[in-house]
Formats: sequence, C-alpha cells, structure tokens
Amino acid sequence: MRIIRLRLGNCGQCSLILRLLVVLGGIFLLRAIWVTPSYKNGTQTQTRNFVLRNTSTRNSLQRSISRLLFSNGYTEKEENIISSMFEMYHPKTRNNTYNFTYIHVPDIPRQDDRPRRLYLEHGTGRLGNKLFHVAAAISIAIANNMELYLPYDTDVVRIFNMTQFNTYTPPEYDAFNKSGGKIKIIHHVSYVEEYMDMAWKYHVKLDKGGVQTYLYFWKYQPLIRSLYVFNKFIQYQIQFFMSELQRKYSQFGNLTYIGIHCRRGDRAYDKEIIKAGYQATPISYFQKAINFTLTRYKTPIIYVVATDDRDWTTKYLKNPGENTFIEHTPWGLTAEYDMGILSSMNHTIMSTGSFGWWAAYLAGGDVIYYNQPFKPKTIRGKHWQRWFQTQMYPREDNWIGMDAS
Repeated sequence: MRIIRLRLGNCGQCSLILRLLVVLGGIFLLRAIWVTPSYKNGTQTQTRNFVLRNTSTRNSLQRSISRLLFSNGYTEKEENIISSMFEMYHPKTRNNTYNFTYIHVPDIPRQDDRPRRLYLEHGTGRLGNKLFHVAAAISIAIANNMELYLPYDTDVVRIFNMTQFNTYTPPEYDAFNKSGGKIKIIHHVSYVEEYMDMAWKYHVKLDKGGVQTYLYFWKYQPLIRSLYVFNKFIQYQIQFFMSELQRKYSQFGNLTYIGIHCRRGDRAYDKEIIKAGYQATPISYFQKAINFTLTRYKTPIIYVVATDDRDWTTKYLKNPGENTFIEHTPWGLTAEYDMGILSSMNHTIMSTGSFGWWAAYLAGGDVIYYNQPFKPKTIRGKHWQRWFQTQMYPREDNWIGMDAS
C-alpha cells in the first residue's frame, strides 16, 4: 500500500510539473510572437507590442477579451461592442506599404515624377501643437497639389480617425530619401506665404517646429472641421458626460454651456518656463471673462472647467450668480477627452496655449482669450510680438481678447 501511494504521489508531482512546463511554454510562445524581430531581405525590424501580426491572432485575442469581460456569458450584441472597441485601440495599418512583420519598400518615384510628396515630421509639443502642424500640412499639400504623408503613429490620426491620408514609417522615409527622391526640408514657426505656392520640383518635408498659426488653413476651414471629428469612442464619452449634465440641471430649462480652459501646470510652477516669459492666467482674468458672459448670455449657464490644476480652480472659481453652475470634466481623462468635451460647448473662455485654442475653435461660438500670455521683454514675449500676436488669434468678431485688469 505504501508503494502504491508513493507512486500516486509521484504521478501528482509529475502532473504539476507538466502543467508548469505548459504554462512556461505558453509564455515563451507569446514572447516569441510579440517581440521576436523578423528578418526579410537582410533587414531587421523590431515588431511593436501594440501591432497584431496577423488576422488569426487578432481575432483570437479579440474573442479572449470578450470572454474575459463577460465571464458569465455574453450576447452577440455585447461581443460586437467589444469588437468595435478593440478595433478602435488596435486599428489596422492605414498604409498599404507597411507590413506588420517587416518594412516593405514599394517602387520609389524619382524627383521629377508626379505627384510630389509632402512629408510631415513629428512636431514638437502636445495635442494642440500637433493639430496646428497637421492642419498646416494639409493646407500646404492642397495648395501645391502634393500628396501628403503623415507619421504613422501620430496621435492626430488615431484621435480623429483620419484614415484618408497616407502614413509613413521612419524606415520608409529613409528608403525614399536614399532612392533618389530629392527632398527639400523647410522650417517654419509662422506663416510663410511662399509655402502656399512652391515653384520648386522637389518633394518637401515639413520639419518639426512650433508653427501655431491659423493663416495656413483659414481658407480651408470647412475641410479642416470635417477632418477634425473625434472618433466614435471619444464621442460616446462626450455624449455621456453631456447627457448627465442635461439630466442634472433639466429643471432649469434651456441651458447655455460655456467651456473654461485653465492651463496652469508648467506656467505656474516651472521656474525655467516662467523665466522664459510664460505666465499663468490670473484669476482676475477668469472673473472678468465670466462677468462678461453674464451680460451677454441668458441664464441658466453651466461653466464646464478643464484644467491641469483642479485644486486651484476648485478654490477660486465659484458660482458667479443665480442659476449659474461650475462643473469640472471627469477625473482621469486624457487630453483628447477634455478637448472633446470643451469642443461641445456653446462658447469658450480660454487661458493660453494651443490646446485651449483648438477646443475653442472646434466649439465655435464666442471665444474669449487672454491677450497677455507672455511677460514683456522676455524671450517668449518678443516671439509673441513678432509672430503670434497677429497670427494665432483670428481677427473675427467672435474672438474677443481680454486682459486681467
């Protein structure tokens, strides 16, 4: 009996060891699938973690996610919801020249072929800056009858689901450049009229820079507005937030929504940024702007605040009067969600920066902006006087500059 029990015990241990080996083998296989470099034609390209290598793996992972979320069983409708969410976060490549496992370089046109190409390099800055870069690139490409290529991993393509444009990877650009396609690199931070009518025959690369001007795309506004529409997942979050506000204040009747963008962060706390001439928008400006809205629009008014310093806005921004209310965008949202909510407002009070500019522009309505964003006689103050003062804020009746006094 002791011998039989010992053998059964050994079998149990073997079974456990076998299971552990299977698990380790599965982990090794997944590691090989997701990270292993691929080789083709003597080139090595690291496969990115977020890129799915083939359709079968993609569908399998998609079904696994569905079953994890709905462990007690799920309906076909629920699976379709998860499928659409999965596609949103793992979009298939938008450029037919890019392969998931290796870089495929197509036939490269020479510098005297048509159409000419316009490559947009990753610009400096965050979402607001990139929206200026892409809008300028689109406008320059249209004006010069050029074929536009955007960076394949730019946030703008993902957030606004801009699938109608070509995208490129760094290896593809290098291959095109080395093949004989002559490319002229241009640098700009402000509007250059010459770029809207380029006579040269070269392909063009817009170098990363701090271009922040509406002048490039103002004549193409209907197109830009039609392109800068948030993807469906962001729209769902916006609609949910707005419907909750409507339900909360439904007893007050027709509501006017005014977005308040308050950027502080680096401009209030970063010594180097402050030394360069940036300054945070003071509370006196916001109070002045809010008082202006009370004379211009009928109550009830809901002020929706998006900020990077919620403690400050909670402390200083109070309900200014009867039938007026202060709300904040939900905690933990990324920049695109805050911008999407602000773009759903009737009017906007913005502080400084390109993020607030685009939120206000996409919202339409009246825009009140702080017209003293930099300290005089500083580096940024001089740049403001030279470029941005006349090129950043449209000279339209609904764009209203305001100081803090």
